[in-house]
Amino acid sequence: MRLSHKLTGLKRGNIQFDADLGAVLQYKHLDYQRNEQSYDIARHAYSFRPTLIMEYRSNGKHKWSPELRLNYTGKHQLPNLLNMLQIEDYADPLNLFRGNASLQGEYAHRLALRYGMSQRKTRHDMYISLQYTRTHNNIVASSIYNTENGGRIYEMVNTNRTHEANGDVGYSLPLDKNQRFYITLSVRGNYRQNADMSQLSAATEKGGLLQQYGVTPNATLRGTVGNKFRFSSRWNTAFSTIKQSSMDTHYRETRLAADFSWDLPWKLQLASDFCANIYNGFADASINKAHCQWNASLARRFLSDQLSVKLIANGILTPKNNIYSSINATSRVESYTDILPRYFMLSVVYSLDWTQKSKRNTI
Repeated sequence: MRLSHKLTGLKRGNIQFDADLGAVLQYKHLDYQRNEQSYDIARHAYSFRPTLIMEYRSNGKHKWSPELRLNYTGKHQLPNLLNMLQIEDYADPLNLFRGNASLQGEYAHRLALRYGMSQRKTRHDMYISLQYTRTHNNIVASSIYNTENGGRIYEMVNTNRTHEANGDVGYSLPLDKNQRFYITLSVRGNYRQNADMSQLSAATEKGGLLQQYGVTPNATLRGTVGNKFRFSSRWNTAFSTIKQSSMDTHYRETRLAADFSWDLPWKLQLASDFCANIYNGFADASINKAHCQWNASLARRFLSDQLSVKLIANGILTPKNNIYSSINATSRVESYTDILPRYFMLSVVYSLDWTQKSKRNTI
């Protein structure tokens, strides 16, 4: 069921209300066989999945034109039936995985608010954005120390202690009268808490909270010089803290990036981009490094811009790293990607356009 209502005739703008009231039936069935034994699991759930939106838009008759958007969504999700199998996986002796037949589905409540104001003449813009997520019966991994071999026993469980909130504040303005150079300044804050499900034994009480919070200032500068040179540069540093019952960890990640494109004589276009990621404060010294990437290209168009020939140089300074590590309050994730670390490539593209021909046939 979808409902919509619009309030018009207000002095400063209009207000729009929208509601999508959805009911969902979810059904999952698993027929699993292992070691000549069959497991049959089926779960179903009826859930209410609403989406509520309120928007306010200015009529543009005043110096500042404000906009406001407030929305709420609710979503239910059944657990993965593989995590509910009453079996124990001994593939890794130090990491035993077992199922939890009493696992329940999780329901996420998400609330978001965004407020912005802009001036059309001076091109000044500002915004405030807030988001909050509360997950009921959140499905997380619990680990218990295995006294027999010194490993750990893992099991998926439900918890109601998961909360997440973040927000942004930003302001953008031109630096000159001709509005060729712009600067954007913003600050982002984030907070997340999870239940500490790591236990020394089955009899040990469940731990406290794992909390992760941080602040990230950002600055972006972009502009044009004449009609042929365009550039942009960006900086941000994420100051993060992971707080546990026994210790606190502080670390930071800095990102520097810049790019430009330059229209040269003889229809040549030179473009380049540079990016540096700098990591500090991690306990693992292998992460505390700077990773740089510099790419460039030289292109020319022929035959009324239908044919494009481009020479690309990727990874000029150092080969691109194919291992990416990220750390949050609950885990460290390493991603491996199959890439060409450094290469030169010649690209030739010919574009066919039948729109002009079809217009002549129509006339």
